[in-house]
Amino acid sequence: MLKLKLTDSSEQDVASYRRRPELRTEADRDLAHRSFAGIFSFFVLWLIIYYASELEQGNEILLQFLGFMLGAAGVGRLYLVWKFDAQYAAAPRRWRVLFSIGTCLSAAIWGGVSVLALNYNGLGTTSLMVMLSAAGLAAAGIVSLAPTAWMGGVFVLFLLLPIVPFALATGAASERGIAMLFLAFFVFMMLMWRRLHVEYWRALAGRAELVKAKEVAEAATLAKGQFIASVSHELRTPLTS
Repeated sequence: MLKLKLTDSSEQDVASYRRRPELRTEADRDLAHRSFAGIFSFFVLWLIIYYASELEQGNEILLQFLGFMLGAAGVGRLYLVWKFDAQYAAAPRRWRVLFSIGTCLSAAIWGGVSVLALNYNGLGTTSLMVMLSAAGLAAAGIVSLAPTAWMGGVFVLFLLLPIVPFALATGAASERGIAMLFLAFFVFMMLMWRRLHVEYWRALAGRAELVKAKEVAEAATLAKGQFIASVSHELRTPLTS
């Protein structure tokens, strides 16, 4: 019961933090900066899989279409990150919606590629390469998406879960084992993302309080200096006379 109360309190604290406009803006800016590494990792892993694996032999047209969609989503996210200040100042809600669409679309594409690899190669080298890449992207994604309220969970959902029903439908024991492994990994990633999310907002709120306290202390020091200077001046004037 104590653990449940602490969890509820943490969630309530985070919800109150997210309602503060200055913290929300800072979190979105941090989200944009974190996305640089994620965007480039998507491109690099895609190029490795496309040129170093045999996946294009499974369905070359579909793979090229998914690659085009992934590239378009990546370029769109890169533009939103690069032009963050102008885009966010004009319409914060629109920026969040567009960024969310690009991020979730990229995860869904990788989930589809994992299904395509398992369908073509079973548990061969190509499918293992794709599934390991998806697992790595999920682990990196929960860190970069820690500032978001829900996007991290949807990202992991689209990235890892598409392979579960397909692997279960094959009926083979090895594929069912992969499905259970991905399902367990999904649950673990979700729990870790929620923990990172709470810790991120606590740290962000704490940093904001420290900055505010520093500004108050600097203002008090300045006022003290001005007061001492004024008193010294008032005392010197009659003494000089």
